[in-house]
Amino acid sequence: MVLQFNFHRLDFSNNPSLQHPAEDVEISGLLEDYKLIAPEKTTDVVEQSAFFGETTRWRRDTAEGQLAGNWCYGLIQRGNDLEFVLRKEDVPSHFDEEQKITEAFLASIAFFHGQHARPIWMRHRRNGVYALDWVENPRPVARSAHRPFNERIAHNALVGQIDWNFNKSLRCAFNFFVTKTDLVEEMVDLLRQTRDATAGTEHKKINNIVVCALLESAINAIYEARVSPKESPLKIAFDRERDSLVLQLDQQQTNCSDDVGKEALDRLRRRVANVSFEHTRERFRAVVEELGLKWPSEWEDTYAFWAKWRHRVIHRGSRSIAPDDFAVDFKIESRIAGAINLLILRLMDYKGIAIKSIFEDSFTTV
Repeated sequence: MVLQFNFHRLDFSNNPSLQHPAEDVEISGLLEDYKLIAPEKTTDVVEQSAFFGETTRWRRDTAEGQLAGNWCYGLIQRGNDLEFVLRKEDVPSHFDEEQKITEAFLASIAFFHGQHARPIWMRHRRNGVYALDWVENPRPVARSAHRPFNERIAHNALVGQIDWNFNKSLRCAFNFFVTKTDLVEEMVDLLRQTRDATAGTEHKKINNIVVCALLESAINAIYEARVSPKESPLKIAFDRERDSLVLQLDQQQTNCSDDVGKEALDRLRRRVANVSFEHTRERFRAVVEELGLKWPSEWEDTYAFWAKWRHRVIHRGSRSIAPDDFAVDFKIESRIAGAINLLILRLMDYKGIAIKSIFEDSFTTV
């Protein structure tokens, strides 16, 4: 007889009280099939051989640095996998705070590597006792080519050709994700969707439909959270006339005895009520300028490119969009996904080099 067991997680936690603060905290886990883009520190490996005796070799496989407060981190390449460690000493913290730190750190790693950061095992030790200790059944994890940094940037920084620092950049992302505001939560989900949409080794037309829509979502979310619409005389007049027109349509609908006419008026009313004073281009520019990016030429060109192809790929995606479909399709995905990453980098107050379009091998400074 063969017994089969299906499980998702094995939990070995001791279930200590999570309400008490802890001073000595260590959180570790393993990300399967994950390549660290910026290994900066080395590990010495000592081998003892009967013939050669003791030999020492080294490999560059580690990144480490400081996060907020007393928290520090380590990232160690373990073959094809990546181990992470978070540590804190001396300053008391609560379990919920420690989990918040972990989630923000993993969100930062996922953003930098273009790959979901879902550990297959994790241990959370508090004052010598494991509050969490579990292992999960490995699951496929989306990996996208579109990320803000890559090994090329890291290598050039390591040899002194460019000014870029993995730890400093990671801390910008961490400080952003750890705030847990509504905008941050929306950006975390938007980045997750972008990775899901562009995962895999081949480009698909459906990728362009999603990334074009997600860029608009990013613009609208940032606009609502960070940009205060100016109450200009023109906008005040526009809102007043729109509201007046809606009231007129309400009255017409009430007085209309024809069911078809009522339905038509109802549709027209909803259209008018939802009309915004700001054009999409105005919102796009307002967000770009709010984030301290240059609108003339670079971001104006990005908007023009997005506006040119957005309608075609979303509303007529089954038709050919250009004689050189293949090349244009790749550019759309690469430039639009890159624009999403650049906007979020500026939300994080990051300044420095970043990838503008991975498929075109294009870089920029934000």
